[in-house]
Amino acid sequence: MTRISPTDLSFLLLERANRPNHMAAFTIFQKPEGQESSFGPRLFDAYRHSQAAKPFNHKLKWLGRDVAAWETVEPDMQYHIRHIAIPAPGSMQQFHETVSFLNTSLLDRGHPLWECYIIDGIENGRIAVMIKVHHSLIDGEGGLRAMRNFLSDSPDNKTLAGPWMSFESADKPRRTRTIMSRRATARCAQGTEQDAGRHFRRGCRCGRPWRAIAEPEVAQGFPALHGATHSLQ
Repeated sequence: MTRISPTDLSFLLLERANRPNHMAAFTIFQKPEGQESSFGPRLFDAYRHSQAAKPFNHKLKWLGRDVAAWETVEPDMQYHIRHIAIPAPGSMQQFHETVSFLNTSLLDRGHPLWECYIIDGIENGRIAVMIKVHHSLIDGEGGLRAMRNFLSDSPDNKTLAGPWMSFESADKPRRTRTIMSRRATARCAQGTEQDAGRHFRRGCRCGRPWRAIAEPEVAQGFPALHGATHSLQ
């Protein structure tokens, strides 16, 4: 077990239902041609049969009053990976409302403190991958790095990777042409698409939940998930 640092522990001790200390980030992809109905289930199956690496295999274990550690476990991927579909027409407003709803509840401390949602049914044949992670498990910069590194620089890469996977066993960490800064904040999903894109460019400030970071144009030129590319508005 690994003792949790005082700073990370504070995120757990100060958390309340109306003051969550988790982050949520998503990215939107255009489905591969000819796989409009099959790509979502295929990605869901691949994710549920994947393995989580550090720190996504760490589960909270209380050792006493206000003292806790991370216990290394094998996460139940049937719990952590969820597949949902937005009803037609799957507008961006519906998508942002769905993200906001999914981000409302606190993470279950009986499991490693993260969840992944594959959100299908977005207009124009698109699909999104959203991950929700507790700030005690990973900080804002680490979350941005995890989201960036699971993308591929090549459309020929056949790996259906996820942010929680070990890139030593799958692929070497990707080096992408990021335009995100390290220090700024991300805004709530209730903002406009333009606002969401602007705030995604600025990244995330430690100590605040990401309600959502969104718009695909900020990731222009980053192909990802074999055959799927980042969608452009």
